[in-house]
Amino acid sequence: MTTDEKPTSTRLLLCAYGIAEYATALDHLDALRLVQVPVPQGTYNRVVSERRNLARLWWQANHGDPTWIDDRMEQVVTEARAWVTDHLPELEQLIESRRNQEN
Repeated sequence: MTTDEKPTSTRLLLCAYGIAEYATALDHLDALRLVQVPVPQGTYNRVVSERRNLARLWWQANHGDPTWIDDRMEQVVTEARAWVTDHLPELEQLIESRRNQEN
């Protein structure tokens, strides 16, 4: 999804899912660091970057504002997780469909 495209509901769902999953991954990486398990900085930075890229797209699609401010991340993660929860059957169907295509 580029910034000039009108996102479909499927693309919004995948964007929300990505944001939620990257946010969860960062929570886990932070927990590992807290108990002194080494986490490569490059890996951590990549997850942060990917989440931010999706958050920008989400913000523009849902708020109509192309300007991204990192202070909005908590709001975007909350919105994305709620969107995924509200569309869980659709997401599960999409994931199952993709799995079947691979087999």
